[in-house]
Amino acid sequence: MEENNYLELSRDFWDNYKLFLKQEINLAELKTHLVTADDVKFYHDECDSKCDVVGILKSVAKRNLDSLIDAFFFVLEATSDTREKKAVARKILMIFISNYSSLTREKTVKTKASNLMMHFASPFEAVNENLYLDLLINNLILTVFSLKDKQDIEGMVNLVLFKFISFYSCLAVSDKEGRIRCDDLGKELSSNWNVSTPESVTLSALKKREKDSKISSSELALLEKYSF
Repeated sequence: MEENNYLELSRDFWDNYKLFLKQEINLAELKTHLVTADDVKFYHDECDSKCDVVGILKSVAKRNLDSLIDAFFFVLEATSDTREKKAVARKILMIFISNYSSLTREKTVKTKASNLMMHFASPFEAVNENLYLDLLINNLILTVFSLKDKQDIEGMVNLVLFKFISFYSCLAVSDKEGRIRCDDLGKELSSNWNVSTPESVTLSALKKREKDSKISSSELALLEKYSF
């Protein structure tokens, strides 16, 4: 089987598929290296035709979301430019707000989503090119929309938005209006949204990211480190 026939497969999956063919890893281990919707299709067609494709796609989408969150925080950590941090956060949010607006029928959600996007777009702040971040966003979107079932797709996009709206609402100290509008939309995304939700969700993600760090940071220090 030639690699050139599967140019859309992720490098991680392809490399581990070759290990699987050599019987150096088993099927369960191979499944943990699925990255894209194309990987999942190949896995089903060539490795395990009885697998739960929908369940696997959901798992891959959640892993993709974790990777995107980690990359997002890496960008925030790597630059001291507040405008760049804000622009990256807004870019991610605008992409997924647009997707969610096209899926939901709730007029209130559409209105609040539109208001938030207009706020983000004016004044428009260009984002420095980040091919890795773009790849992660693309992988996540393609995986989610491969679910086919509209309810499943809407649920996954809701989860992505819930995370990033929480991050923005908590960390965007330089954009009071944006935080207020994020809170308004957050209340529509989750009935459990309250005043402490953004900080709680953000701290949970940051602590998970820094769990292997030898430096113990207080919650306040963590938030200040990533705020913009």
